[in-house]
Amino acid sequence: MKKAMKNREVISCIVVRHQIYAGTCGIDGHAYILSKNDVDGDTRGAKACAPRLWENAAEAQKWINEREGEIYVTRSGEAGRPDYWIVPEYAAAVLQSRSDDGSLYDWPEAIDGCDDGACGQCDACVEWMADQDDEYLKSVQIKEIER
Repeated sequence: MKKAMKNREVISCIVVRHQIYAGTCGIDGHAYILSKNDVDGDTRGAKACAPRLWENAAEAQKWINEREGEIYVTRSGEAGRPDYWIVPEYAAAVLQSRSDDGSLYDWPEAIDGCDDGACGQCDACVEWMADQDDEYLKSVQIKEIER
């Protein structure tokens, strides 16, 4: 129970992952951290793209609960309501650092579908990086929160 109390006090972000039908084009099924623009409609410059932070995981869970209590209309290609994960604030910084410097990924010798082994620029490598980000976010997800 101590771990649950500690997690509720962590400044948190919310990750969204849309449920996508296999083979759907034009919509990304990878996880992303909600920005201030996504949540608050804040469109003022670069700050609009900054992660939306909640004081703690309990407040983030409250926001999720409100969304899950509303009617959700799926977009074209969506198979249902998105998944929401709560992660610590530092997760956003890790993803930004990886985006800025691809060498921060733990690259294998070769990526399936990459003609150059692991170039970091082709569609196969970009997909691999997105999968790695999804796995990272799942690994730091705060799970023990009272609903």
